[in-house]
Amino acid sequence: MIIEKKNLNQEEFALYLEVQRELTNIFNEDKEFIKEYNHSYNFYKQKFYKTIKEKPDRDQFSEKFYNYSTDLFFQGFYIAKTALQDPTAIFPDQFFMQTEGILKEQTFSIINGYTSNELLQIVSHGETAEFETWLLVQYSSVEKVLFQTKKDIVTYGAYKFILEERAKRNLKPKADKNKVGIISRTDDCLFLDPDKYISCIAAHDKGEVWEINYWSTYETKRQIGEINVISLSKEEVEISINKLPFYMENENTKVTRGQIILTANLTKEIADHEVRILVENLYNMMKDRHGDKVDIQIKLARIEETLHYQPI
Repeated sequence: MIIEKKNLNQEEFALYLEVQRELTNIFNEDKEFIKEYNHSYNFYKQKFYKTIKEKPDRDQFSEKFYNYSTDLFFQGFYIAKTALQDPTAIFPDQFFMQTEGILKEQTFSIINGYTSNELLQIVSHGETAEFETWLLVQYSSVEKVLFQTKKDIVTYGAYKFILEERAKRNLKPKADKNKVGIISRTDDCLFLDPDKYISCIAAHDKGEVWEINYWSTYETKRQIGEINVISLSKEEVEISINKLPFYMENENTKVTRGQIILTANLTKEIADHEVRILVENLYNMMKDRHGDKVDIQIKLARIEETLHYQPI
């Protein structure tokens, strides 16, 4: 199933044209998606700039990479459409009624399984291979980044098809008041950027613990950090200021609202500009969620690694 027009039979070519029409319509009319897609493209493009430093080289790369990434996105959409329409596959309404983050986290295993674990080989053809050869001849050190990015963008295209199919079926996740959460729904995988998400591992009404993970497209070392968050009411903030030694010099501070304190630990392998994206998105999400009812504080630490100690 190489997705290159000259290799498609009549039925596959008809599906190819159908996908082409659907994506043309999406890219022409879905302004919110276009904004998201361009953000994703720029996010992945930045991963190569650590190696590609000169502006003329970056400009040349950017143009070629846009065409490359769009081609991969198309192929991912096509593969997912083929997989979900396969008469031997069963994707009931309950599958589509999962939260967006859970669906995105499951997408890679769906399309990789459908392609018998040969996803990268299947999406390789003349044009994509030509770009990869051109890039690796000049910058051999980007090979790992290139093929991880390739996997991500194909899966992103597949995920977009799943969302489109869900919309066609007029389905959406069920609201659950018991899983609202301080940061987000505690039963969801909340993506903070295109390839990293947080997942809640402990929660109560005043605090939560979230793991920071790479997307399932990554094969190893997926946990890259942790978030601890606590929510205090206005009255609880006042009690803290009056009783805790830390606030002795500020005990007359006037309290006007509650407080959310978030502490994040991230491994140093994450690029600085990606850390900024994570923190900004976290803050903006909580600001949208809680409005002006609380003050939001975020503290960030960069760590070498995460160790789990459990006494025998």
